[in-house]
Amino acid sequence: MSADAASSCRMSPGQLAASHPSLLSCLFSLLGATAAEAVTAERIECLACEILCEVLGPGTYGEDAQQERTAVDAAMAALLSLRDVALTPGPAGAGVARCVAAVASALAQRDTSAVCGSSSS
Repeated sequence: MSADAASSCRMSPGQLAASHPSLLSCLFSLLGATAAEAVTAERIECLACEILCEVLGPGTYGEDAQQERTAVDAAMAALLSLRDVALTPGPAGAGVARCVAAVASALAQRDTSAVCGSSSS
């Protein structure tokens, strides 16, 4: 996704959150979506997961460090909010758990302090 929607240059999470404030939260809400047809829900979940991994993984970093930190923190909070859904027994919970793990991995590749914490030394 590019800032001008035309070039192949990717947006950072902070840039994406600033230009499309509700997009990331909408994508996270799709991870736990339910639908009349399980296939539809699985496909929606899979696509949301792919987009989130692409956007939140390593790649493009914005110039505004605070904007980037805010976007990563919001993504981490969204992942944590899916805990109960991911722990639901059965295929639905397992699918959400896989997506949460994939997005968490992408975030960890982007920002190790988001997962490991920061060192004071």
